[in-house]
Amino acid sequence: MKMKTFEMLSKEAKRLVQYAVDHFLPAVDENVEEDSFLLYSPSTNALREEVSRSIAPFPRGKTFSSLIWELRDQNNDFDDAIFYTRHNIDKGTWSKILSHEDYQPSIETVYKCIIGFRLSIKQANTLLESAGFSFHRSRPFDLVIYSAVMLKSFDLIKIDEALEFHAKKTLFSIK
Repeated sequence: MKMKTFEMLSKEAKRLVQYAVDHFLPAVDENVEEDSFLLYSPSTNALREEVSRSIAPFPRGKTFSSLIWELRDQNNDFDDAIFYTRHNIDKGTWSKILSHEDYQPSIETVYKCIIGFRLSIKQANTLLESAGFSFHRSRPFDLVIYSAVMLKSFDLIKIDEALEFHAKKTLFSIK
């Protein structure tokens, strides 16, 4: 893929990149290293209220595989082949997720599932935690995925466009 300038991004990709930039500002606390980042949101209470009204988060202590099974079961017309193909998850990986309770996915696979199932931020954090991961403020890749979840922007092409611009790699594009 050819590198794009910010002006060349689509409106939605610009929105994702701008959200990440606006909400992860350099820390101003003198006790924190100058280049570290803190989560900043001018409407934190509004976001908390919105998240609490969304679908209840998963109970703690469940494995990644069991949470994926729950998500599949919540969707009556779920089709495994369509899901893993559309979200660029290898068929073998998807099979391991469904058949091995203790399967340890890559963070990219977890992100693909978060976007694919259109999870709320609480559900996304729970799914990440079940696989031993979390969003990291120091990784541009994480910031774009976090922004997509917070903004409920689940267009795969737009997410990849923002990822390519901000993190220099994509998640859903087949190379």
